[in-house]
Amino acid sequence: MPLVGVGFSYLSKVERGRLDFDGTASESLVHRLATVLESDEDELLMLAGRIPQALADRIREQPEVFRVFSQCDSQSLFVLKDIALQGRMGTSKQIKQSGSRCSIPAR
Repeated sequence: MPLVGVGFSYLSKVERGRLDFDGTASESLVHRLATVLESDEDELLMLAGRIPQALADRIREQPEVFRVFSQCDSQSLFVLKDIALQGRMGTSKQIKQSGSRCSIPAR
């Protein structure tokens, strides 16, 4: 029995994006692959075109935050990520100083 419970040909189809049905691996398969490969399950889920449950829950809790994020350019998102990882609140001024574009309402 294969380590993840599917055969080589199926895994090959997953890798090449050639599945016959919805075109993505199931969440349970991604979970098993992440365990066997000792990889980040959320990253594998996103690579498979799926949104991890914890992220989906956060989007439902605060959709307005994610609407703002969806309007940001890549540079703004990098600035916001850095601010969040530093554990401090960013301001619209910091975003503007970076030269990036993001529709963050002024406070």
